[in-house]
Amino acid sequence: GGENSSIGTVADLNNNGLSEIVLGDGSTHQGYTNVAAMVIELSPSGVKAFGIADVYEDDCGATEKCKTLAYKLSAKPGPSPSFYRETYRKRNERWLKAANAVRYSLRKDVSKYRLAN
Repeated sequence: GGENSSIGTVADLNNNGLSEIVLGDGSTHQGYTNVAAMVIELSPSGVKAFGIADVYEDDCGATEKCKTLAYKLSAKPGPSPSFYRETYRKRNERWLKAANAVRYSLRKDVSKYRLAN
């Protein structure tokens, strides 16, 4: 198996004046690849975890008829932001929209984040 990670920013989701951070984590094990995005916020009072979104999956290393899906995550900002996920499927090296955006609940993020001094 292999692993990759990334980091990025998104505009303020909860309207408190702070931009959020997206941590990407992907791995392949036994032919299955999954990528998740963790949405967090850093502030003087600590780290707020919004949750985890699954954003990519494939079974190309495990099956002949490979299924590859990617998800576009979007949010409606507010004190408690609403998240939406749109589905895309890869066919013949092209990404095609497979499903319109639907309301999406982020999974609980139980990671132990801490700010270093």
